[in-house]
Amino acid sequence: MTDMISAIERTRETAASILSSALTNFQGKTEQEIRDRILKEMARCTEIFPQGWYDPPPGGVSILIGKERMEFDSLRKPEYWPRPDVRYTSDAPAMMYVSPVDRATQMLGDFGLTIYQGDDATLQSHVRRGLNTVLDIAQRANIGMSFADLYVAGREVLAQNRFEHARISTITSNAGDSNFGHTVPWSNGETAPGELPIDQLREKIRVARRFINPYEQYVIPPTCSFTVESRLLDPEKPALSNIFFHVIVTFSEGEKKVLTNFEEIFKQVGMKYML
Repeated sequence: MTDMISAIERTRETAASILSSALTNFQGKTEQEIRDRILKEMARCTEIFPQGWYDPPPGGVSILIGKERMEFDSLRKPEYWPRPDVRYTSDAPAMMYVSPVDRATQMLGDFGLTIYQGDDATLQSHVRRGLNTVLDIAQRANIGMSFADLYVAGREVLAQNRFEHARISTITSNAGDSNFGHTVPWSNGETAPGELPIDQLREKIRVARRFINPYEQYVIPPTCSFTVESRLLDPEKPALSNIFFHVIVTFSEGEKKVLTNFEEIFKQVGMKYML
C-alpha cells in the first residue's frame, strides 16, 4: 500500500511541475492556450496518462480567468470549459486545475490553486486566507476519524475564517449537497482496476470516490489518501472572487503528510505574498 501512497505523492509533484512549465510567459494567453500547454506537458510525461481523469472539462484540465468565470456552478458544463476568447491579465484572479493519473498504479495526483499576480492587498489577503483555511481543514484529519466528523470540523474552520462554500461543493457536481474532498480510490489497499485506457478509468475513479460530507462514515485508516479542496467565498465581501485550493492528504502506515506543492509556482509567478 505504501507504493500507492508514493505514487500519489510523485504524481502530485509531476502535476505541479507541469503547471509550472505551462505558466512560463503565460501573460496574455487565453484559457484554451494555457490548457493546451498543460496537455502538451502531460503528453511528455510517460509515467502519467496524457489526459486527466476529471473529464469533462476536456482533457481533465480547467483554466478559468476572472471573477465571473470563477463563479462556475460545475466544471462539467461547456460554458465553463477553457475558452479561446478569455485572456489572462496580471490583475485578474485565475483558477487552474489538472487531474493526472499514474499509469502504473492508477493513483491520481490532482492539483489546483488560485493565481493572482496583482497588487490589491485586500485580494492578496483573501487568497492567502483561503489557502490557510483549506490547510487548516486538512490538518484536522486524523486516523480513526470519520469523514462525517471531518466535515463537521471543516465547517467549524470555515466559520472561524469567515468563509462559506461557493455553491454546494468544489469541482464536483455529483457528491451530494456539500463536501470538502474525496478519497483517492484504491489508496487504502483495495485492488485497483488494473491496466485500462484513461477513457475507461475515468468512470471507475468517479464512482469509487467517497466524499467528505455530512453522511459519509468512512473511517480514516493508517494508510490511505484523500483530497481536501474547497472553493470559498467571503459573504461579507461579495466583490472579492471565489478562492480555490486543492491539497492531498496522505497517511502511510500512520505517517501523515499534507501535499501542497504550491511554492514553486508562487515563486515563478511572483506571488511573494504567499511565501
